[in-house]
Amino acid sequence: MALPHLQPGATIIAKTNEQATDPIPDLYDYAKTKAAATNIVLALGKQLAAKDIPVSGIASGPIWTLL
Repeated sequence: MALPHLQPGATIIAKTNEQATDPIPDLYDYAKTKAAATNIVLALGKQLAAKDIPVSGIASGPIWTLL
């Protein structure tokens, strides 16, 4: 795990998107991975705030790719 190697001021960035909170029914498998990423960002943000390590989630708008 990388956490022991992160110093105060380091940053963690994860990618998610709108499917995490407003999923399209046909994209269920994709949406659940984005919801998991969002929850990891929220949990790590709470855990690492005291260590001065910000955790950010980049939530882009729709990006249609071949799934």
